[in-house]
Amino acid sequence: MKPESLTFTFLLEDFDLKKLPIDAALLRSDRAMLESAVSDYYAGQFRALGGEAQISITQGLVSVRWLSEAGLPALVEHSVALLQQGEYGTAVPMLRTALQHRPDDPVILLNLGMALSDMKQLADALTLLNRLVALQPDQAQGWNAMGMAHVRNNDVQAAEQAFRRSFELAPDDGYSLRNLGGLIARRSPKEALPLIKRAAELLPEDQAVQHGYGRALFETGDAAAADLVLERATALNPLTEIAELARTLRTKIAHENMRGAFGATPRMDVVMYCLAALKLFAGSPDKCQAITFEIAMLGRQGLDINNPDIKYTLKSLPGTFSGLQLVSYMYVGFKRLSPAADAGIDLCREYQQAQRLFEADGVKRQR
Repeated sequence: MKPESLTFTFLLEDFDLKKLPIDAALLRSDRAMLESAVSDYYAGQFRALGGEAQISITQGLVSVRWLSEAGLPALVEHSVALLQQGEYGTAVPMLRTALQHRPDDPVILLNLGMALSDMKQLADALTLLNRLVALQPDQAQGWNAMGMAHVRNNDVQAAEQAFRRSFELAPDDGYSLRNLGGLIARRSPKEALPLIKRAAELLPEDQAVQHGYGRALFETGDAAAADLVLERATALNPLTEIAELARTLRTKIAHENMRGAFGATPRMDVVMYCLAALKLFAGSPDKCQAITFEIAMLGRQGLDINNPDIKYTLKSLPGTFSGLQLVSYMYVGFKRLSPAADAGIDLCREYQQAQRLFEADGVKRQR
């Protein structure tokens, strides 16, 4: 088989220096070292693919010429694998070169289109994805990718049309259901709920889908079911932004449950917890900070404020506490440390009443 020659170029300044084992600041201070390190990086990339790679850097432009019998299919496969690893800066120039050789290749169009969409280069992404769906109008994945690009381009109508076409072609594809349901939920959670529910069934390990399902349940009035779904969503990966959103919504649900029949009337148990916290923290900012931050960290795992059981302990404070007691202490702590901070729950009525009692008790003591 005759070796195939492929050449692609990109700006040196666009290269992600985090890929290199040398300190980025040191590389920026030594141009020769930077160019050598980038050349070595690409030499290693193509060594794994076989053939010969010739790399040159002139006036800030990196040029890679690859000669190999493996040819274009190997380059495309390698580029797609890089995209899956988040290596967009390396993969996209390769796919652009591949596209010049095969402008109607569905694999190249799809992967380069999705990558450019992720990178917010939306005009280029939509050009490629429009070409893709024209070539393969019966493939759901292309329509789904186009819908995402339209969402990012703030064209909701075009996005919904693309997602609906994807759903028609693949009614049991979890991602088509997720995207269409999520878009419809913006205007009608009730209409979106069956779609999001089915997506959650098909993608049980997708945290974003589970969070979206929990939110849809909450917005359609089923707070109890929503709380269970959001709890599972958080457990999938407690350290993500989505998990934080799920925790915030669970706190809102718990707060609404806590209010219950009390409505706008302050809960006296919470008033007394807040009063106890005011007395505990009085004159001791260090104690206030330690206890408040420890409760906040514990709250990331979930504090059951509707369960009266005394089951929580702290390192910074002796004793055993209920979830509602700890949340009350945390609320008071945040009000003392940073009044404008969002404690994640609204206990302002109880806090204000506790303050009045605390101040009245101080006046009594002075007498």
